[in-house]
Amino acid sequence: MWGIKLKSSSLVIKILIVFLITIIINYSLFFLIYVPKLKNDNITITTNNLRNISKIAEFKVLQYIINEKSDELDKYIKDISKKMNIRITIIDNDGNVLSDSNENPKFMDNHIDRDEIVQAIDKKFGFAVRYSNTLKKKMLYIAKSITYDNKTVAFFRISSFIDDIDKIIFNYVLNIIIFSLLITFFSVASILMIYFNLKKNVLKFSELSKKVAEGDFEVKFNIEDNFESRILAKSFNNMMLKLNDIFNELSSEKEELNSIIDNINDGIAVLDKN
Repeated sequence: MWGIKLKSSSLVIKILIVFLITIIINYSLFFLIYVPKLKNDNITITTNNLRNISKIAEFKVLQYIINEKSDELDKYIKDISKKMNIRITIIDNDGNVLSDSNENPKFMDNHIDRDEIVQAIDKKFGFAVRYSNTLKKKMLYIAKSITYDNKTVAFFRISSFIDDIDKIIFNYVLNIIIFSLLITFFSVASILMIYFNLKKNVLKFSELSKKVAEGDFEVKFNIEDNFESRILAKSFNNMMLKLNDIFNELSSEKEELNSIIDNINDGIAVLDKN
């Protein structure tokens, strides 16, 4: 069955071309629209999670800052950072780093001009995605102002690696691609199986038609593959039965006429009325 060659004008080639174009369009839309949206949604979810962490830890951080317990503050944020796999930075009103879970504050730059801190000064909360000169990686930053007696005393900043979000998206997209490729493979295989089965029946029907043209009215189209093929076979066989009956009837009449002619001893005169 699979030895039948595909011609460029065949129906299956046209179907496969349309199918391939549809897949290309779907993949293009997937990568141009869905993947960026998926990344933005994951960034939003991560931002909300980081914001919730800052709200939970804010009270203790404030107590350490008010009581000037820098060592306890440093230990506390390092513990949270390790458990949550995030980076925490505590920054004072002037932009100086009081504590950082990953680096020594003494060697860190002033952060007053960081986008997330600028937003937090104005709106109590800031958000930014940018490259970290300290860690040499792209990071997601959120910053929240810490207030005491209605005054901002510090900023609680949490950051997470964009690489972590990208890994989640990559695994998600990879699973979708693998699943869709499997569906595509089985769809193409199904189309080809249906096509070759149909072509086999068409070729058989063509061969039977040639035999009928040569005068063989005893042929039968025996196919049980599917409902449509059975209908075609039944119609063809009924037609052949009727043609065979007509042919036998004509043959019988011809033989009868020849017998009558052979048994007449006298000549037959053909008269013209004119």
